[in-house]
Order: sequence, then C-alpha cells, then structure tokens
Amino acid sequence: MTSDVNTFAKTFDNVAILANSGGDLKDAQLEALYQIATGLGRDINHDGDFEDLGELEPQPLNWRADALRLVILATDGPFHKSCPNLKNKVLRTKNKIFTQNIQKTL
Repeated sequence: MTSDVNTFAKTFDNVAILANSGGDLKDAQLEALYQIATGLGRDINHDGDFEDLGELEPQPLNWRADALRLVILATDGPFHKSCPNLKNKVLRTKNKIFTQNIQKTL
C-alpha cells in the first residue's frame, strides 16, 4: 500500500498481463470480493483449520477511516459458478461491499 501516486502508477506499469495466465479458465472473483469486504476466510469443509486446498485464513482489511476504499479487480477468465447458493453469495457480497463503503465503477 502506498499514498504515492507515482509509485502506484509505476507498479501497474510493471504488471505483466499474459493471455491464459494461471492455467485454468475460471477465476474466483466473487470469492475475492467477498473476502475483501468481510475478511472472514473460507473453510470449505467446516473443520475449523483453514489448511485444506482452496481454503483461506480470516484476514480482515484494516482500512483507514479517511481512506478511499477502492478495489481494482483484474482477471483473465469468467468466475467459478460452483457455489451452491450463488445468487445468495452475490447478494451477500454486494451488501458487504456497500456496508464497507467500498467504491465501485462500471
């Protein structure tokens, strides 16, 4: 994180974007946005250890009170549709982003 606009811009200039990078077609954009908004982690099998493949330990973001909460999402594929309650997760993610005052642009 930086407050220096030039450092931020230089970092983006150095990002290499490769076609088909990552090796698979679908990405976890919805999960990423949900984690940014909640920081709750992901325990797929509900065993409480966050150590299994695809699981994430809880890591809440500590936004400054005066920060512009902005998320830039870059991806090379469509999102996974494997969530059994996809519509509910989309709505929960949207609500969490709204309550965290994260800005969006279309």
